[in-house]
Amino acid sequence: MIRNRIAAAAVVVAAGAFMFADQSGVFAGDGALKGLFGTAQAQTPEAPVAYPAPLDEATLERLLAGTDIDPALVLRICTDGPGREANFGWAQSQTLIDLGWSHAFNERGPEALGAFIAALHVGPDRPEPYWGMGIAAYVAGLDDAVIDACFARTIAMLPDVAPVYADYGNVLSLRERWDDAIAAYEQALALDDGFIHAHDGLSNALLAIGDRDGALAHHNRSMELRGH
Repeated sequence: MIRNRIAAAAVVVAAGAFMFADQSGVFAGDGALKGLFGTAQAQTPEAPVAYPAPLDEATLERLLAGTDIDPALVLRICTDGPGREANFGWAQSQTLIDLGWSHAFNERGPEALGAFIAALHVGPDRPEPYWGMGIAAYVAGLDDAVIDACFARTIAMLPDVAPVYADYGNVLSLRERWDDAIAAYEQALALDDGFIHAHDGLSNALLAIGDRDGALAHHNRSMELRGH
């Protein structure tokens, strides 16, 4: 049964003792992220996969295995939502979201995307899967358009949550989209000027474009907030 498969996923999550995301930020705890990921490659099927509604056990198995993860499907879901009613509820969705974070932190981008997509199909339309999909899309090596769409939907649902913007800035920095990263970090700091990791990220991004004075100012602010 599908419920049993999700329960088994919960055991995998618990056994791994992973850190998962909440509204404190996925990557915000690390500041600079280079080296954390890097070798994950997107798995692109020969033809787009149309997932049936309701989500059946075979489809859930494919999603959790990270197979047949079509970038066009990820883009569509982040743009329009899953497009169908959820089968189960919040608890099952949370199990799959936690599994998605564990995959993302272990460089398994396609598996992470599959878990987040499954979460949206079995539970309510909530922001965390889109947040995770934005990061997992980077880990899986998907195009910027997919990353942007997933973060745009997250931001639309959590417009006042600074760590979302900071995580977006971190991913943009990893893609060396410095101007966009700076804008994301600045939005995070507009919401929470005491957010240390946004100061760290903005300092790094400003340094990358040659603004040493700006970089130093945010570095100093970060040190001040840390009590140094």
